[in-house]
Amino acid sequence: MKKILMTLAAVLCCTMISAVFTACSDDNENEPGAYTYNISLEIGSYVWTDDQMDANQWYNAIIGAYMTEIGVKTETFTLQGTQAECDQKVLEACQKAEEKVATISGGTGCVTVENTTTRKTVYTYNVESHPTPKADYTILFYGNGGATLDYPILLNMIQFYQGKAESYERVNIAAQYKFSTAENMKGAGMGEGLSQQYDSKTVRYVVEADQTDPKTKAYSTFENSIYGENNADCTSPDSLTNFINWATKTCPAKKYLLILSDHGGGYTPDGELPETAGTRGVLYDDGNFSNNACKHFTAKSLASAIAAADAKMQTIYLDACLMNCIEYQFELKDVADYLVLSTFVVPGYGGHYDFLIDLLAANPTDIETALTEYNRQVVAFWDKVYEGRHNYHDMSVIRTAKLDAFVQKWRTFTDKLVAAYESDEMLKQKIDSVTKYSFRITNSNPSYDIVDYYKHINRDVPEVLGEEFYKELDASFWATVVSKQTSAFLQESGRTVDASIMICTKGHYRFYSWDGDLSNLKFDFFLQYEADGSKSSYYDNEYHPRSPWGGTLESTYCQLAFDKATGWSRWLLLNGQEPFPLALSDFDVDLPGLLGTINQE
Repeated sequence: MKKILMTLAAVLCCTMISAVFTACSDDNENEPGAYTYNISLEIGSYVWTDDQMDANQWYNAIIGAYMTEIGVKTETFTLQGTQAECDQKVLEACQKAEEKVATISGGTGCVTVENTTTRKTVYTYNVESHPTPKADYTILFYGNGGATLDYPILLNMIQFYQGKAESYERVNIAAQYKFSTAENMKGAGMGEGLSQQYDSKTVRYVVEADQTDPKTKAYSTFENSIYGENNADCTSPDSLTNFINWATKTCPAKKYLLILSDHGGGYTPDGELPETAGTRGVLYDDGNFSNNACKHFTAKSLASAIAAADAKMQTIYLDACLMNCIEYQFELKDVADYLVLSTFVVPGYGGHYDFLIDLLAANPTDIETALTEYNRQVVAFWDKVYEGRHNYHDMSVIRTAKLDAFVQKWRTFTDKLVAAYESDEMLKQKIDSVTKYSFRITNSNPSYDIVDYYKHINRDVPEVLGEEFYKELDASFWATVVSKQTSAFLQESGRTVDASIMICTKGHYRFYSWDGDLSNLKFDFFLQYEADGSKSSYYDNEYHPRSPWGGTLESTYCQLAFDKATGWSRWLLLNGQEPFPLALSDFDVDLPGLLGTINQE
């Protein structure tokens, strides 16, 4: 392996590589005009190896990162506007480019952007030298047993040692896992010894592969990797941020994939309150409580924890139930390029991480191919394990770069839906009919299949959307989907699942409880959460007031990035029809036999 150092004295002589020119404009920074800028890079030193870009490529990559963020094609460019506006636009774009520049290995130098019209330096940045990571990927695993999942998650963690030997040359694995309380582990079938040994403890470690005896290797690693204080709160955003920073520094790679493993509950407004008895979110710490409920991540706290880390994740994989909801997708869109999520309940076995290691290693520059094949293999594994049952399971890979375009279309969909509902009684009745039979994901969550909903609005009330807009909306949704895999049962039944969205009635939403099986199904009760924060239960044909749920629709759902972009809460407050109250996925159901022709294509 050759190694060459080019320094100021030796070759490059710290030359300023730039294109300098001038242009004329008013000196008053508040006067509109044309302002010309120049990006330059003064190179200090450069180190390269056989498998790394040369000095010219490195220079072009650095300059190119700035040009991309500014939105120009040359190192010299002109902007129109006031001086203050143009300078601020350039500064903000350059600051954003720093994240990309920090990943480009090779040399040191100083980037300068000058407003050559005013001869004012707008921006400078010192480029630091750092070695090119040998690994293509680092998998960051952050998990918690959530009272009942320690055993299957331990099986997943052993899978980290079961990849092909050659895969570990390209893929690193760094992990942090908090065990449940000893009492809960024993209650979930874990042995007395392990339950006591790891009672509410956290382990943090780097995987060192050993295919000869993966289980023994994994368990010996746990014993020597106790981290932090006992019963630390793993749902603290600082805890996750700290782990990401440690993992990416300890195991640097060209790209990062973060797995969060535990229970998941999708999105509900009450679950967006980490300090109240929320029931929906992701990653539930059974050792830390607030108001008699496990602490958990919310959509916003999860996104903020990941955003605060030093390195950006290419992929976020929530190995948890019910997380493929548009509310979480849009909250996470700026902190990852891809999301791996499930709309229905994830089987207890969870993912299959040795599949993931080998697929990442085999596709070092093609994450979409790796994730698509992982998607297929895992759902096929679930089908095999649960063969003979009516299985409601799925997995999707989401391309976040396309979410903004879809959400813009969804705002127009919301506008059209609200306008039609308010303007015409006949249209209102037709829309109510669609809502009445919407496809509910689970009884314990007020989320419904988003594609099923807009498809049937278009089918049954075509005048609301119009065929051209419907096609645009549908195309924009599918542009976000890299791959989608559903169980063989769902495919054979002619029913699929795509992603979920919350539907309310006059701002309230319900969690239903049913007694018995479908051959003798009886309504038990429901909990109703009102937009104003009040809460009640319904049974014996009466509403029974309960304590407030701790927030309001305005303080929770309306603060989501998704609602700010779409105004979907307008429909949640306007809609007067209760959506379908029964989720067939909660039962071992022959779906076509039960539903017949209701809401079918």
